[in-house]
This record gives sequence, structure tokens and C-alpha cells, in this order.
Amino acid sequence: MQGYVVDLLPFLKYLPAWLPGMEFKRYAARWKKEIEDIRRAAFETVKETAVRISTTAIMGSIPLPASL
Repeated sequence: MQGYVVDLLPFLKYLPAWLPGMEFKRYAARWKKEIEDIRRAAFETVKETAVRISTTAIMGSIPLPASL
């Protein structure tokens, strides 16, 4: 059998995580945090790249004085 018992008995998701046999709830909580951390890191990377590219494009479009 693959998966967790909660897949067969959905009512288990309403039981507290501290009960014996509820490891799937603790795993799910840990995985949720890890997934959120990965998504946040990816978003910040894309956001920083977008700011850097737009700043470079704006700075590149400003004409420099001929005296420089």
C-alpha cells in the first residue's frame, strides 16, 4: 500500500497530531513549512532579478552628457 492511512480513512485528519499513529500530520506540517520556504525563496529571487533588470534598463536609457 502506498500513501498514508489518512488516504483510506479521511476522518483521521481531524484527530490531533500528538496521538500515536498520526505521524502523517507532523510530516505534513514540516513539509508545508519547507514548501513555503522554497516558494518564498524563489519569489524573492525573481523579484530581485526583475528589479535589477528594470533598473539596468532604465539607467541604460538615460542619455549621458557629452562632457563625460
